[in-house]
Amino acid sequence: MEKGPRIDGTIMTRPLSPRLITGCTLILMAFGFASCAANNYRRTIAQHGAISDALIAVQKAELQAFASQAYDAARHQRYEGTIKTLITQRGRLNDALAGWAAGQPMPPALSQAVDRLHGILTDAATLNPPPGLLLSSIEQALGLLTINPA
Repeated sequence: MEKGPRIDGTIMTRPLSPRLITGCTLILMAFGFASCAANNYRRTIAQHGAISDALIAVQKAELQAFASQAYDAARHQRYEGTIKTLITQRGRLNDALAGWAAGQPMPPALSQAVDRLHGILTDAATLNPPPGLLLSSIEQALGLLTINPA
């Protein structure tokens, strides 16, 4: 076969060999798998940042609610202790969330964190008036901790 332009403007080339097609396909698949792994890694890191940010937002909202005298010092100490514990465990919470496989029950670390935050949410909701910013920040943190991996 001749290479080069033909009268009709197309270029004549050799047909692609099956070996070349297979090799290109395997290379593209390898890049695709690497890209998926990188996306999962980035998603995990982003989730870790989101969990940390949400827990810090809960802490700030709790401090604001206490400063506005929404509740007494004893309740503040209970809330503050629980929130600080969760903040120190955020790495463990992130690992549990990242390892939570579809169809599996919630990991114990996440379940305990959800129970602790839900306890504050339930207790604070009974206050009159309820501290809205605290309640909404807890709900946001609960949403992040209970993302179903399915």
